[in-house]
Amino acid sequence: MKIDAAERETVIQWSDADQGIAHVYSCQGPMMRKLAKHPRAKLVETHRDDTEKVTAMEFELPLECVHIRRGRRRVTDTQREAARQNAAKARSKRASPVVSLV
Repeated sequence: MKIDAAERETVIQWSDADQGIAHVYSCQGPMMRKLAKHPRAKLVETHRDDTEKVTAMEFELPLECVHIRRGRRRVTDTQREAARQNAAKARSKRASPVVSLV
């Protein structure tokens, strides 16, 4: 049984009573694979349909592994140019000097 795109979701839950553990339920293939490979994620349950195909997975992992990020940082042209100059300066310091053996 195929799950509609609107139903494929990942839900992360935690509360103060959970003592630093996040509970993650996911129907999204990429997220299930990512969590299955995560060294600190513990598989709690695997949900299957009538044909034994995996439809969802539940995991527990330490809350410190859950990060909520802000959107992309907007950089001004001045900041971009300053970063470019800093990178060029760092690259020039790394370049090894040419030594003449004559």
